[in-house]
Formats: sequence, C-alpha cells, structure tokens
Amino acid sequence: MISKKKQLMPLITLNSNPCWIIVVFFEPDQSCQKFWLAIAQEHNIIIIDNSANYSTSRELEKSAQYTFHNANKGGIAGALNQGLTYIRDHGLSEWCCLFDQDSRPSFSFFSSMLNQISLINEKDKVALCAPVYYETNLQKIADVIEITNNKLKRHKYSDIKDLNIVNATYTITSGSVINLSAWDAIGHYDEALFLDFVDIEWGMRASSIGYKIIVFPRIIMQHTLGDNPIKLWFYTFPNHSSKRHYLYFRNVFLMIKKRHVFLSWKKKELIKLIPRIFIYSFFSKNNINNIRSIFLGMFDGLKFLKR
Repeated sequence: MISKKKQLMPLITLNSNPCWIIVVFFEPDQSCQKFWLAIAQEHNIIIIDNSANYSTSRELEKSAQYTFHNANKGGIAGALNQGLTYIRDHGLSEWCCLFDQDSRPSFSFFSSMLNQISLINEKDKVALCAPVYYETNLQKIADVIEITNNKLKRHKYSDIKDLNIVNATYTITSGSVINLSAWDAIGHYDEALFLDFVDIEWGMRASSIGYKIIVFPRIIMQHTLGDNPIKLWFYTFPNHSSKRHYLYFRNVFLMIKKRHVFLSWKKKELIKLIPRIFIYSFFSKNNINNIRSIFLGMFDGLKFLKR
C-alpha cells in the first residue's frame, strides 16, 4: 500500500540532492524516526514500513518522497524488492542506497559514496558498492569477505584501511549502494530467505554471473546488529531474538541447496551450527524459546533439502 503520493503523480517536490535512499522500518522508535527525518529533509527517501501496524510518523511521512506499508511481506527481501521496483519502474535513479533502520550514516556518507562510485570504470560489471561498517554491539569494524578459488578470505580492517577499494563476494545490504541495471540482471532479493542471508545469497548470485561487489575501506558507517551480544570467555557472539534464530538455522539449509552458493561458505556455516546451538541454548536469556526455535528451524530446513 502506498501511503503517500499516488503512483503516477508527477515528481514535483524532489530534493535537489541526486541520491535516492530506501530505508526499511520495523517498529521504529522515536529516536530512529528522528534520525531518518533529518536525512529525509536533505535526500530523496522511500520508506518501506515493515511493521505489522503502520509506524511511520506523519512528520517523517511528509518529508519522505514515498512511504509504503509492506507489513513484513517477504521480510527485508520483500521490502527492498518493493522499493527497488518502484525506483526502476519510474526511472528515478541508476543507483540507490539501501538501509535498514539500525544504520547511522553520517551526513557526508552519501556524497562520499557517490563520489567513489563515479570513479569506477564503466566497463566493470559492478552490482553493488558498500562502506566498511562499525558494529556497535561487537565494538569492531567487520571484516570484508571475499571468496576466490572457493576459498573464503577475511580482509581485516587493519589490513585494508588505506586502500581505496577492496573486492568482496558479499556484504551487508544496509549502507550499500546498488546498481539498478545489475539488480534487474541478477534478479530480486530472495524473499524465501526473508531476513537472514538475504544479502549473502544475492552477493554470491551476483558473483556467480560475473558481477562485482566493491567495498570502500575509507568510508565507515555505524551499524547495530541484533540484540546485546553474548560474552563467553574471550569471545563475543552476536545475539538475536528466538524468531531470528529460527530463520538463521532454517536458512542455512536453504542456502546449502543453492548451486551458486560457494562450497567453502556451506562448509563453514555447517561447522558453526554446533557451537551456535550450544551458545544460544545455554547462554542466552530465552533459553527454552531459543532451543525450540533452533530445532524447529533445522527441522524445516532439512524438510526443504529433501524436496
């Protein structure tokens, strides 16, 4: 459902800034909406509200170019597909920034990303560009993942911080800038995955047909992933809701069946299942719900493998 501006209305109130942004909301709080309101006043934003009940404030709705109430249909994948389809069908932009509500880009972020993109060789088949991101819960800058010759390599920030670009096989969607023509060629985000691995699957699908994923190490974005992490001895593990645990364990098996997903990635995810089951079952607050969600997710995932 479009809650602002009819689909065929002429675009008469666009911001002069050329950047188009899709932001996916899910029950956003007041501080979240306040942050994106400031961005919307400077940039052209499409808000996809994935909340069960429409949660976007009237003030933000007025500042955004368009707002949709997706009601979590297809999860984050469905929301992104809806926004990108709208931009493509209306010829609004060749590139588009993608965010979920938990990212906090600086005001210079957008111009920095577009400046870097403008330097890319047009002959390169670039599907998506992204910054490195500082994970606030884990308090570190995430590694950049590249798979070459079916070997998974982690580029640590300390090793790449002075480079202009680094090739990646996949990266998180939030904060990325997607090439609309590449998205058309590669295909929509996989709504069957709903949330977990949506960005990883699309990145590997892009890589499998010769498209590039590029990361700019000199541009850093702040992002919050999941709930408060679990600290165990010298290690810190990301933590999520029981529903998210279900999706993670189910989606591992959905990913295993996909031919374009690299074998090295499949092996590493299968190896990580046992310690994750142990940690999330015995060292999280909602132990019983987590155990139930984990094994239900694995059961549903194994059923999918048998099809």
